[in-house]
Amino acid sequence: MTTEEKLQYFMDSAMEDAYKQQKETLDEYQTALDKIFEEHKRLTLKKAEMELKYESERIRMESNKNFAKEHLHIRRKLMRRVNELTDQIFEEVNTLLSDYKKTNNYMDLLKKQISNAVAFAGKAEMIVYLDPEDANKKTMLEEATQAVLTISETPFGGGTRALIPSRNILIDNSFETKLNDARMNFHFSGGTIYAGK
Repeated sequence: MTTEEKLQYFMDSAMEDAYKQQKETLDEYQTALDKIFEEHKRLTLKKAEMELKYESERIRMESNKNFAKEHLHIRRKLMRRVNELTDQIFEEVNTLLSDYKKTNNYMDLLKKQISNAVAFAGKAEMIVYLDPEDANKKTMLEEATQAVLTISETPFGGGTRALIPSRNILIDNSFETKLNDARMNFHFSGGTIYAGK
């Protein structure tokens, strides 16, 4: 082998070794880049998932907040309407009661309330009150029931109130109390109207 051939062989060998080292270095670099890329991809996906989860939760909470706000608004509007209708109904009831108090049936009711109170009191002292509006019926009711009646200083919308002081009992058959009780127990339910529980 000549010097030139030896030199050529050495050069080929050195070049082949350099290419081999370069390839190994590039492969290692590529592997390192692939690992970095995969890690970056994994972290980016994890971050995106967390952001998506956070944003979904934020949207859900915002939606719930808006729903609750709208629900409250509708509920208030409904309650206002229910109160308006209740007021309207009880205005009609008051009108009907005013008309009823002009009938003989009302006189019969007063007689019955007074007689029941007298029977309940027995021999105990009792004060039976009439509403001031019914003052004109006092004499007729006293004759019919044989009871002493007193005109109340405070109006109570009709009916009677009887007080038995010795037993500390008040028999309240006033329209005012009955209307207040009816109003307290009055409900609208699912489109159906009912009074009481």
